[in-house]
Amino acid sequence: MSTTSSLNATPVELDGDAQPPIPSGSTAWSVAASAMIGGFTFGILPALAWPQKFCDIAERESDRLRAPIRWASGIDNTKKTIDALNEARSRTRPRVFLSVLCYALVFYIVAAIWMEFRRQPFSLDRLIEYTYGYAKYARHVAWISGDAYGSPFDPTHGIHTLWCLTLSLAYGAQWLQVRLHRRSVGRFVKLFNRIVEPRGIQPVQMRESGGFRPLTVVGAVVFGALGAWWGIPMLLAASAQSRYTLLTRRSLALQFANRMSKSGEQRTFERRCATQGCGAVLPQPAKFCPQCGGRVPKPMLDQVG
Repeated sequence: MSTTSSLNATPVELDGDAQPPIPSGSTAWSVAASAMIGGFTFGILPALAWPQKFCDIAERESDRLRAPIRWASGIDNTKKTIDALNEARSRTRPRVFLSVLCYALVFYIVAAIWMEFRRQPFSLDRLIEYTYGYAKYARHVAWISGDAYGSPFDPTHGIHTLWCLTLSLAYGAQWLQVRLHRRSVGRFVKLFNRIVEPRGIQPVQMRESGGFRPLTVVGAVVFGALGAWWGIPMLLAASAQSRYTLLTRRSLALQFANRMSKSGEQRTFERRCATQGCGAVLPQPAKFCPQCGGRVPKPMLDQVG
């Protein structure tokens, strides 16, 4: 009996139908790249590039889920099951409204600042004050203390607030797009597992999204210190999108390909405890090992019998 990982198994072609290609994940922006590009473009470029890019990713992933549905129909071809899988797959398509909203917000704030510069000569210093606002902290403090110099009617203060609020809403829409897509894919995975688990096939594991990464936290602090409050939701959206694109999406594609392979279809899987020195067979579903009492990790080791 040998121990293998379901993510490392090499998939082979299905009978009469080729396996969908495994995504490379190279289309994702890292948090560091997002911070640099977003910083140099005053938060505009990522908000213009991400919506369509993620829509394309979600559409391709939704199309790839047709192969697991065809494969699952060979196990359970009842109309109720197939309709449920098709309905779950249709919900994985991107929400066009959120992408349109993101673009509309970006175009609105760009038009607003363009109109502002039509009334007065362009100045890089003024543009930085409008978009970052760190030079206005003294004015904010004076306003809080009641000084007329810090009047809330100051146009620079108002445009900076509008810039931060509008871009924050745009990046919030992009973050929501990623989260809703991930949840929809998770529902499809649950339905797929309900079909394969009773047949003794290892279920597909949905990678956890994880918490805030140190780089994201550091970047958020830096943007906040500069007065670029729009940078915080930008980094949160970048983190969510890169984690899903580089990790979750690729992991799911590999697992689906493994389950649908000819060799994977003929295997029987035993869930075994991963605790060192134990290796006891685990019943389904099991959260604790009946032999050593250890918590069952995710993903568990696949034992090929």
